[in-house]
Amino acid sequence: MRGRSAAPRNLDMARMLPAGPGRSPGHISFLRRKGIFRVMRLLVVEDEADLANAIARGLRRSRYAVDVARTLEDASLRLVSAGYDLVILDWNMPDGQGVDLCRSLV
Repeated sequence: MRGRSAAPRNLDMARMLPAGPGRSPGHISFLRRKGIFRVMRLLVVEDEADLANAIARGLRRSRYAVDVARTLEDASLRLVSAGYDLVILDWNMPDGQGVDLCRSLV
C-alpha cells in the first residue's frame, strides 16, 4: 500500500457528497445506510408565519431537518426535548426578546 492512507475507506466516502442542493437521493441513501451521513436539525424561531415558512422551505430544499417555533416558550420546550445543531432566532418576539433565550442556553 505505498502512497495510500491506511484510513478505512468509508471515511473517504463523506467527501463524495456533491456540493449544493442538487444531491442525488440515491447517493444520500447510500451514505445514510453506511452511517456516514447525518442530517442537521435546525430550529427556526419566528413569529411571522410567512417568513418562518419561507425560511423553513428553503432549508428543507437544502436537505436540512427543520422545525418551526412561533413563540419563545415553544422554542424553549423544543430545545429541551430535541437536539438541534443550529437555531435561527428572531430577536423581537411577542413573548419576549430572542437574546434572553440565547442567554438561557449558555
